[in-house]
Amino acid sequence: MFKEINLRNHSSLHKLFYSLKITIPNNVDSLILNGTKQFVPRLFKINSYNQDQDAIDNLAIILKDKEFNFKEINLTQINKTGYWDYTRNGNYTDQAPDNKNAMKSYLPVKVKPFEIYRLTGCSAWNARLYEIIDFQGHLISCCDNENSQSLTTTFMIPKNAAYLEVNEYFLNVQTKLEKAVSIKEKKPLDGLHWGAIGDSWTAIFDKDGKSYVNDVADITGITATNLGAGGTGYVTGGANNWNNQFFKRNIDADTDICTIFGSFNDAYYPDFKFGQKGDTDTATMWGAMLATINNCYKNNPDVLIGIISPGPWGAINPFKTDTMSKLNSHSDTTVNNMAINDFAEKYVQTMKEFAQMYSLPFLDLYHQSNLRPWNDDFINKYYHGQSATDTTHPNPNGLKKYIAPRIASFLEKIIK
Repeated sequence: MFKEINLRNHSSLHKLFYSLKITIPNNVDSLILNGTKQFVPRLFKINSYNQDQDAIDNLAIILKDKEFNFKEINLTQINKTGYWDYTRNGNYTDQAPDNKNAMKSYLPVKVKPFEIYRLTGCSAWNARLYEIIDFQGHLISCCDNENSQSLTTTFMIPKNAAYLEVNEYFLNVQTKLEKAVSIKEKKPLDGLHWGAIGDSWTAIFDKDGKSYVNDVADITGITATNLGAGGTGYVTGGANNWNNQFFKRNIDADTDICTIFGSFNDAYYPDFKFGQKGDTDTATMWGAMLATINNCYKNNPDVLIGIISPGPWGAINPFKTDTMSKLNSHSDTTVNNMAINDFAEKYVQTMKEFAQMYSLPFLDLYHQSNLRPWNDDFINKYYHGQSATDTTHPNPNGLKKYIAPRIASFLEKIIK
């Protein structure tokens, strides 16, 4: 019961007075009240109230439509053979051991109204996978499926429930109870498929068999297929004539987005040529880039493609003024005599012009990644990905911090 206090005569003070009704969540430990010396805060607890059934039903609908993060709940097996019998108001029925239909059950689990559970196991006739019991020991509800050797079901605890009883009828499926602990965050690219073409930056190389591709998937919710291969590029097929250029990578037919990331490996290829707009010869960068996107469209004409420039390398960056001949001897004398930083600028510019010509989004990680492979402190922290002297590949921390967020944002822009 609340008693209303009339403050109409206190014109100078009534604007500072608030009367609130609040519901305390079940995970709250304490409540802090603020006030003044003149108006000490007062707290009243409602001992009973009438539930709004419409509000309860609406809550159930909202929660039922959500996806959840689950945490496994430990079950304690009962040390005898039998089952919780839904035909006997959820009471226990002893059963003689039977190797063909062995039965085991678990001690009741205390539950609260509106909690969400996911349960995997077996359901059979009177020994339903689960029964829900109220405080008086009466059956409220049970598993709808009367006979299944492999069942996973998600359900909400009713408002008047107290205990959950779990059965396991057949022994060929492990019973597993999980409780929803939070609503799963819906990520921007949930339900989409991404094919990531690239070189060693894309390929798997960390101790857990992951790359920035996994980090991007975690950020966006997209399903990813890693199509990276170390040592390859648009023109070069890799060491020892590996013959795996970007234009030979096949995306899945259901790929929604494809990115092509890299690669300065082309700078080490002795027969590399830039070519020019309109080239179709895969021995040139222009021709190889065209062949790459055409191969993607061949597998899925509706795929959305994005071009990503390589990030700076320790050997190829704006501060490298040695000629390209230091990296390798090139048959094209123009390429051979270029300064390394000039080659890198032209390489990235060619990618940008190609993207513009073929109406493709472009992400410039050479100029906009924040990677600094010319700085010793930065190298020691974010490089040495494959060896103690590696200044080409950012380590997993470097890729996660500097590359993954940028590519994740790029994918979101492509899809919009």
